[in-house]
Amino acid sequence: ILSDRTAHASLSDPFPQQRSSAAARAGRSEHGPGWGSSRTSRLCSPCWGSCSWPGAAWSFDYHPASLRGSEEPADLQDLCHAPRVVGRCRASIPRWWYNVTDQACQTFVYGGCGGNENNFLTRKECLRVCAGVTAPKKQDSEAFPGNDFNYEDYCAAKAVTGPCRAAFQRWFFDAEKNTCAHFIYGGCRGNKNSYLTQEDCMSKCFGKRTYNSSHPVVPHSTKEPLLSPAVALAVLLAVMAAVLLGAMVVIFIKMARKNQASAFSTVWSPIDDKEYLVKSAYTL
Repeated sequence: ILSDRTAHASLSDPFPQQRSSAAARAGRSEHGPGWGSSRTSRLCSPCWGSCSWPGAAWSFDYHPASLRGSEEPADLQDLCHAPRVVGRCRASIPRWWYNVTDQACQTFVYGGCGGNENNFLTRKECLRVCAGVTAPKKQDSEAFPGNDFNYEDYCAAKAVTGPCRAAFQRWFFDAEKNTCAHFIYGGCRGNKNSYLTQEDCMSKCFGKRTYNSSHPVVPHSTKEPLLSPAVALAVLLAVMAAVLLGAMVVIFIKMARKNQASAFSTVWSPIDDKEYLVKSAYTL
């Protein structure tokens, strides 16, 4: 039985001695896994010992999900707001993700690579991290009462992607162009000039520049062009038809004058009548 257990352990764990020695150095039981995160997958995986394999980003003595509410809650909000990502690989791994619209953890099939942080091994883990997280509410243009609104912070600051490697579509207000533009938010350490929708961004910042702001406003016209392509084409064809008709009228007038001039040049002269009478007299 012992030999069977040893054989099974060697098959499930290719490096039992290294794991045991690493666990001893770390002061952790070889049967008590820690948790580590890979820089590539950015997902937590159980490990033994120091969890310092090549490419490891950080390690914990407990699952990082237990940190909920204690460190960077804004980042957890972004994690739970992230969409479901199957990934580009073709594996079929059952996982759980938090649907912030339904406020529920739901199953999906993970391809094995290229996912995001909204990816959990169990429903229990998903709920422990994201339970109670709600979708951000849209605020009206009066969301910053009194002196709470700072144009420099909310509208004039440059877009900041942040050091994290998520890919959230966000909008920021470009004070130099006086309009909103989209950018990719990494998921952490951004700034206040970051909005979920273009409408939200415009309602917060457009026309809100204060007089003491150091950013001049460039006039931004929201009017539609006066002529659509179809109308412009119709106008162009009408002008060309008018020019062609005018050219034809001019040519017709010139031809009429030329015919009239040639008709005047062939008028019968009285001299011809005299010559005819003289010839008739000689004949008699």
